[in-house]
Amino acid sequence: DEAFANAQPYDVLDATKLIPEEDVPLRVIGTLTLNRNVDNFFAETEQVAFLPTNIVPGIDFSNDPLLQGRLFSYLDTQKSRLGTTNFHQIPINAPRCPMHNFQRDGLMQTMVPKGRANYEPNSLAAHGEDGGPRQAPAGFATVDAATGPEETGDKLRIRSETFADHY
Repeated sequence: DEAFANAQPYDVLDATKLIPEEDVPLRVIGTLTLNRNVDNFFAETEQVAFLPTNIVPGIDFSNDPLLQGRLFSYLDTQKSRLGTTNFHQIPINAPRCPMHNFQRDGLMQTMVPKGRANYEPNSLAAHGEDGGPRQAPAGFATVDAATGPEETGDKLRIRSETFADHY
């Protein structure tokens, strides 16, 4: 949490530092069992697209510089590597529950969206038509409160003084 991070003599978001286990003990959260080889290397390995931007509503991203860079670049990488904006419809990337977004057309579109609107907000619902795919008209809003006294101004791409600890 923020209080723990501020109490450390190093920046906890510095990827070159390790948080000692004495301060934060390891917790086993599950077991990953690799029990088979892939049946089709291309379909199950080469087409997989991991995007850190795919999160459930209600949580937000940390200020971790590595994560922030990946949030920006992974989508472009997947579009370039898989050749389509609809890579989330490839079976290895498809969610197990129904999902909706505003991508209506494009290369390799396999879904057939119904209705005229693929954007929101729109005025179609007020006139008795389907208003679009989103159930929550307000959408997702990130927290707008400052998370600390040093975050009251513009965000700058500078390193904190604790990044100078190279030894």
